[in-house]
Amino acid sequence: MRMQLVLLAISSLIPPYSHAVDVPSACDLLPGSIVSSIVGTEVRSDTLHSDGKERRSNTCGYSGKSVNLTFSILPNETEEAARTRLARALERTFPKGASLQPLRGIGTEARFGAVDGKARAAIVGRYDTTVFMLSGPNDQAMLVALTRRALAQLNREPHQDHL
Repeated sequence: MRMQLVLLAISSLIPPYSHAVDVPSACDLLPGSIVSSIVGTEVRSDTLHSDGKERRSNTCGYSGKSVNLTFSILPNETEEAARTRLARALERTFPKGASLQPLRGIGTEARFGAVDGKARAAIVGRYDTTVFMLSGPNDQAMLVALTRRALAQLNREPHQDHL
């Protein structure tokens, strides 16, 4: 009986286990100074508020001379939920029938493609249980470099290990 009370007391000190991982804000993962150095012009970054369609999302907007970018992260409770959300994000981001290029070495299942004709493009993918989207000028090398920097920051954060 005494042992049960001790275990009960100890277990009350341990926070409940959750698959949810607190993810830093999009602007923290991809600071404006990094974006400025990669795009080659000074940009200003601002947190953009969700329109309510995507729960638990956060978005950072970057604007500068002749460049506008948007970076969003969407954390999920499970890997399965992340896969479902990724599929939905791909459908919403790219026009139906768009030619999407798989990107290796950028998260999981990342895709690159044109969004609005040929002027704008996006990368949509998944890192662990977090779905990410980066849209901007149709410059694949620039968008890949920015995405890699953001994911490097995300990699420094605690995350789920899925085998």
